[in-house]
Amino acid sequence: GEVAGLNLASLTREVCGSITNDLAGMESRARDARAACKKDLDRAQHRLEELQARSGSPVEDPDQTEIQKARLEVSTVFGVHRQFEIAEKERQKAQGRLDQLLEELGDRAPVPESVFQQGQDRLEKLQEELARAEVALRDRRRAVEAGREATAQIQRIDSEIQAVQSGACPTCGGPTPHTDQTILKDLQIRRQSLADRIQACKKHLHGNTITPETVQDLQAKVNTGAAWVEAQGRLRWLAGGLQEARQRVADAEQRVASLERPDAQALAAAEKRRDELEEQAARAREAQGHEKAILDAKKDVYSLTVRRDALNSLCGYLGPHGFRQEILETRLEPLVNEVNGILQRWGMSADYQRDGFLDLMVTTPRTGEAVPYHLLSDGEQILIQLAHQAFLAVASGVRIVVLDRIEALDKSAQQKLIQAVFDLAGPDGLLDHVLLMGVSLDTVKFPAGIGVDQGYKRHELTHATAGGAPQAKTTKTTRRKTA
Repeated sequence: GEVAGLNLASLTREVCGSITNDLAGMESRARDARAACKKDLDRAQHRLEELQARSGSPVEDPDQTEIQKARLEVSTVFGVHRQFEIAEKERQKAQGRLDQLLEELGDRAPVPESVFQQGQDRLEKLQEELARAEVALRDRRRAVEAGREATAQIQRIDSEIQAVQSGACPTCGGPTPHTDQTILKDLQIRRQSLADRIQACKKHLHGNTITPETVQDLQAKVNTGAAWVEAQGRLRWLAGGLQEARQRVADAEQRVASLERPDAQALAAAEKRRDELEEQAARAREAQGHEKAILDAKKDVYSLTVRRDALNSLCGYLGPHGFRQEILETRLEPLVNEVNGILQRWGMSADYQRDGFLDLMVTTPRTGEAVPYHLLSDGEQILIQLAHQAFLAVASGVRIVVLDRIEALDKSAQQKLIQAVFDLAGPDGLLDHVLLMGVSLDTVKFPAGIGVDQGYKRHELTHATAGGAPQAKTTKTTRRKTA
């Protein structure tokens, strides 16, 4: 069904996950969902009350055209102000550059172009001459070093020659038996080669007169020339930039003069008008948002109220007085009819009273009126149990009944129970097997043909397959005594 437009089947699946036979579990989940819904509803109502309490007087939303006009006016005035400001900054920048150049240039003036070119040429020649002088100085130093080394070697060879001529060993200086002419000749050849090398070094030094002082002097001249060229180049660059800077200053001044002077008061008035309109529009939007929040809160309260009512209905349907009561009434009626069909054999009847709880009310020949089950005697209670078990055995197809504690009955009740069993387990009865169990069955009087198992065997009361009279069937059992 539906409650306030909510489909209860869909709501049940949402709350319970699925529709099952566990109505009690479904009811519990539905109640939990209802409790959570009530909390959400309380919060939504509190939120709505807060929003309504903060509601103020309505604010008129200004015309958007007026706001656009105010913004355009501000933009126009600000554009004039901004253009003049940019042009003035450019003029100040150009003037500052011109002042910087004039300050650096001072009263100096660059030399003529021809003089500057001559200075560059002279510097290049000095640099080339310095490079040749450095190479010549390195050659002279190598020649001097080679001559010194050759002279030292000649001195060592002369010592060896003198030692060989005097008969001493050239290696250790000890006496030798004879003078080796081969060693002497070799030493003389080596000496002559070194002497030739010395002559060549002297010849080279004779034509190379470069000294370190010469190189230092050339380096100083190169440094001086380079400094002069660099300074004159800087002056020439400053002089060239000076003309360009003056032109930029003139152009910037002309640009500033052509622009309209900004009106600060007009700009302030336009900005004030624009800010007032935008503030009014913001307040109007805030009021509209507040009204929308109130409307959304009302929708939330309404939807949660509908859901709460639907959950109340669902809890009622799933509760004891809902589906379960309908199912119970549907199932109890055939049960009561069948049980009473059995009980009327013994002059008894039963019914279930349904007032939130199930109470079994029984009428017996002894009471003459319906009394609660717990007020019956033990014999009457066991007959009620037998009738219910017989119904369940027949309904399930098992057709077997087991009754315990028959020793607790008095003799009349025992005989009445045994007779009732014979009524139900006869050849044309409802049951195939009835097991009567107790702690001690020695005092129970059974009809002929029924034995008692003292803990090792069990006697089942069953109907014969051919003779029609009940017979005893023996099987193994527990230590409990069974008839």
